[in-house]
Amino acid sequence: MIHINSNKIVQFVCANISGCSFYRIRWNAQYLVSFADQTGVMPVITNDILFDKLDKTASFVIEGAFTFIDQIKKLKELQSKFGYKIIYEIDDLVWNIPEYNTATSHQINYYEKVKEVLPYIDRVIVSTEYLKRCFERDFDYHAVHVVPNAVPQFLFNKRKEPIKEKIIKPKVLYTGAPQHFRQPSPIIQLPNGQIQTGITPLYGDWNKEWIDFIIDNVKNDKIEFICFCVIPWFFEEIKDKIKCIPWTDCNSFPDLVMSQNADFYIAPLQDNEFNKCKSNIKLLEASIMGIPFIGDKFLFSPYEYTITNIKDFWKYTEPDEYNKIVQWQYKYIEQTNGYISKEYHLNNLLIGVI
Repeated sequence: MIHINSNKIVQFVCANISGCSFYRIRWNAQYLVSFADQTGVMPVITNDILFDKLDKTASFVIEGAFTFIDQIKKLKELQSKFGYKIIYEIDDLVWNIPEYNTATSHQINYYEKVKEVLPYIDRVIVSTEYLKRCFERDFDYHAVHVVPNAVPQFLFNKRKEPIKEKIIKPKVLYTGAPQHFRQPSPIIQLPNGQIQTGITPLYGDWNKEWIDFIIDNVKNDKIEFICFCVIPWFFEEIKDKIKCIPWTDCNSFPDLVMSQNADFYIAPLQDNEFNKCKSNIKLLEASIMGIPFIGDKFLFSPYEYTITNIKDFWKYTEPDEYNKIVQWQYKYIEQTNGYISKEYHLNNLLIGVI
């Protein structure tokens, strides 16, 4: 472990309680607390910037930095006196969000907001090399450090056993958030007489091949399909045969997912700039649990190098093929330092936040 010898705190400032907030900041910071004596760095997780700790702060790692623009400007004015760093932590290409993602319904001009905050930022931390390229390309901003996502072993702590017989009716689990497609909303007349515009549904990251596969195999009782939080609108005809597990908080999410005892973990993705910037987090989740993962592969996809394809799904239900995928994923997560506890990951994180 790197020894920073700063004996100061790092303020991890969280803008929300979404999944990326936990993967990118909260779980990493909680784990780093255990090594404060070794590193000389004490992480502090907060929902706002603590101005009364400026003399004790080595850096501010701020999620969604443009939402704190006024405070960041004040920090910049005082920076020369206290010597801390101002760091912007970001996990998505927020200035190029697809139409189907519900974030577009309330999106401001994110490009201008990011552009406004960058002159006050000493470093940007991102989750992927592709997102780093986008900062360099779109803003000519080059102080970008990549900290790939990693999964917490202390929460994902159960692994499936290798299978010995062919799986007859596989359990297929999808845990993508509702932002991966757009649910319809009807036109409504409000009590005051005004008309609330409806929302046209969109398939989003689900293409025809994925949809047909799920519908056909659920109809014919060949698979059990489990989804998270909400049933996509395009599965209306089979909704009564789909198991929908309820939304839960991020700390409870791993146990909820492991309790489903799924045979396959899937993540359909559309080929677009937004998804090219996304991390391989669903593959890492599947890998740590010992569940074969199937996602969309395209150039710069987070799942580009997986060894599976939805076209070969039934082949994977055979023990030799199934266990081969699991073993490949175990090697993958090790080689990519995909565990939060990996020293390489922690050192890379420390380099980014100090």
